[in-house]
Amino acid sequence: DRQANRIAAAILARRGEGPEPVALLFDQVAPLIAAILAVLKTGKAYVALDPTFPSARLVSMLDGAGADLLLADEASLEAATALAGGERLLLPVVGGPGPDPGNPVVDVPPDTVAYIFQTSGSTGPPKGVYDTHRNVLHNILRYTNTLRIRADDRLTLLQSCSFSGSVSSLFCAL
Repeated sequence: DRQANRIAAAILARRGEGPEPVALLFDQVAPLIAAILAVLKTGKAYVALDPTFPSARLVSMLDGAGADLLLADEASLEAATALAGGERLLLPVVGGPGPDPGNPVVDVPPDTVAYIFQTSGSTGPPKGVYDTHRNVLHNILRYTNTLRIRADDRLTLLQSCSFSGSVSSLFCAL
């Protein structure tokens, strides 16, 4: 939470309040989860990019979502610099824990877009699809209640966070 608050403060310092997509280029590690939570805390929508995807696919995802801010971890920083290409603001997320600036004070209505995923393109050209905070919460409650998931249960996060199926795994575990 402290790391998410630090990232959220950095996002707000550079972009201010208001809904907009923020792209995340991270390995499948804990800082990715902190970055996702940070974006949600700012009232913006996250666009998770898988660093193993070809760069043309990543550019297509960025363009399709309209993401002008790109966050990246140390492992993905070189690829993120190339993707940003001087046209997008790059925010490196590096270093260890620091002081907690606290939760950002941002009004995030339930119908605010929480994330944007790009379809595979199996039925036509890939396109961006999105979901709201309200729908994410509804689906998580439905999922956890149906499966009777409790605090001592363990879930895996094997699916790439760039796929919509990861939302259930990630948020239900949290």
